[in-house]
Amino acid sequence: MIVNPPESNMITADSGEDGALFNVLPAYASLLASLEQAKKKHAKFTNLATSINLAWSKLDEYYQNTDDSKVYFVASVLDPRVKLRYFEKTWKKSWLTGARAKLDKYVEEFITAMGISTNRLDHEMDYSQTVETTFGSWREADDDRNEVDNEWDRYLGAGRVKDFVGFSL
Repeated sequence: MIVNPPESNMITADSGEDGALFNVLPAYASLLASLEQAKKKHAKFTNLATSINLAWSKLDEYYQNTDDSKVYFVASVLDPRVKLRYFEKTWKKSWLTGARAKLDKYVEEFITAMGISTNRLDHEMDYSQTVETTFGSWREADDDRNEVDNEWDRYLGAGRVKDFVGFSL
């Protein structure tokens, strides 16, 4: 028979988080760090230490399995509070090997699947913007850059936004 504990004894952890995909990887990292501290704190208590080690092992297994799906990493990077900078600050360098290349590949896959043109030069100018019009010549590009900055690079290059209460509401 399963007995539900009285409501007064229930522990709640209402952190205000919404359980969105972009929170999964930071949540795993936070939980694993907490278990690391608990392992050190309770090392002398054999049964408790064993339970903590087993919990850490299972959680780490789940964390490693997030690599099988790009959705967790991409969702985190697309959160303007997280971006790639979070991973650069919290992950080991060896874990980041190829991360930017993976992201660029995912973006390229998305762009291709959606049929999006990323080259501003591919778009034809409308009649009012041609050089034959009186003021049209000033609209021509005046810089010598061979490579056009793309929106993805600008997004990743911009700083993260500060989190505040109600951000996800």
